[in-house]
Parts: sequence; structure tokens; C-alpha cells
Amino acid sequence: MNIRQSVSALLAAVVLLVFAGTEALAATNYKADDLVNLKKYLLGFDVSADGLDVDGNGEINILDLVKMKKAIVSQSSNTDDNSSGSSSSHTSSDYELPLIPLN
Repeated sequence: MNIRQSVSALLAAVVLLVFAGTEALAATNYKADDLVNLKKYLLGFDVSADGLDVDGNGEINILDLVKMKKAIVSQSSNTDDNSSGSSSSHTSSDYELPLIPLN
């Protein structure tokens, strides 16, 4: 699969997920560590696959990554909305994830 096909497949997956919604995913509280583990798994690192099949289709793939990111963003916005009017002290550095070397 060349780069153009990979990008097209990724964009198609993102568009599909935008229309699919994440109501069922809202019940699971994912953390940044879960996202890092999923990324490592997809890159072939030796990581436990427990809990990484986000959409429950029996396969762990890029769609699980997109859905997990969407669920985390949804959780974050819900937390911010329910903060009783207090200002949020989140900065962009609160959400940075470590880089995973490709060597």
C-alpha cells in the first residue's frame, strides 16, 4: 500500500467516525497512557492488547486509535463543561504525548 492509499484510507476512516458518533465510548474513561499503549501496539511494540479494541470489532487498528482520541477529547470537554463555572487551567502541554521512536 503506497502513501497515497494510506492517507486516503485514513481520511475515509476519519470521515466515517465523524458520522458514527461516540455515545457508547463515553462510558469508558480513557487516559493518555491508554492512547500511548494503543499507538505502541499499532507500531508493533510488545504491548498488552487488553482494552485496546475500542470499537469491539475483534480487530485492533487505526479506527480504534481515532475513536479513542475522540472519546478522550469528549471526556475532556465534558469535564470542562461540568467544572461549576471555575476556569480551567489546562494548557496544550497537558495533552502532549511522548514521541515513539520508529527505529
